[in-house]
Amino acid sequence: MTEDLIRRELIAFRDELRGIRSMLAHQDPDRSYTVEEAAKFLETHPQTVRTHTKIGALPATRIGKRFIYTKADLINFRERRKKQIDSSPKLRQVK
Repeated sequence: MTEDLIRRELIAFRDELRGIRSMLAHQDPDRSYTVEEAAKFLETHPQTVRTHTKIGALPATRIGKRFIYTKADLINFRERRKKQIDSSPKLRQVK
């Protein structure tokens, strides 16, 4: 019983920390983003972010085995993609 309670409390604490971290991410424009955070920001899958990084469409800094993205680069990438989608009849979203 005690282990179950501790596990639930730790999960709740972890979720609360994630919420705080997410809230702080939106307040600091100079903050860097991991692949997972960049994917969340761009509303896509992390593998899609890795693919765009690999082909050079999304600028990133590599630190060891990890990629780091700036908020400005993510915003610029999102805007460029939006323009590409809006200008291409094949990629235009159905409304």
